Amino acid sequence: MTGQTCPPLPTGSVDLSVLHEADAKGADLNEAVERATTRVEPLTQAEFEELPSLTGKTKAELLKIAAAEGVDADDSMTNAAIVSAIEAKRAGEPVVDDRGSLVHPTADENASGGDSSGDDA
Repeated sequence: MTGQTCPPLPTGSVDLSVLHEADAKGADLNEAVERATTRVEPLTQAEFEELPSLTGKTKAELLKIAAAEGVDADDSMTNAAIVSAIEAKRAGEPVVDDRGSLVHPTADENASGGDSSGDDA
């Protein structure tokens, strides 16, 4: 680090590698924060209420909802993992798959109450 003080980070997703590279080059960190930040607008109450329920859905239905909401999910995932990914996307949380790759957040499948067998529910 070059000794610069990082400005306050905004609400949203901040790519820290961009900040690290800017700091290493001695660039303006305020500009780097702007470039590194992806802001997500929260849903309005009406938009939230229009979201389809995830309870009692088959894997095919969950995959269709995931695709419609821009969530990366596929048939190899358990129902609980798909539900976790959709819920995480809705909450604006970062997501990590079973291999630790950043995709969407995953919750403990047992805690989510979902079907962890991988079979259609």
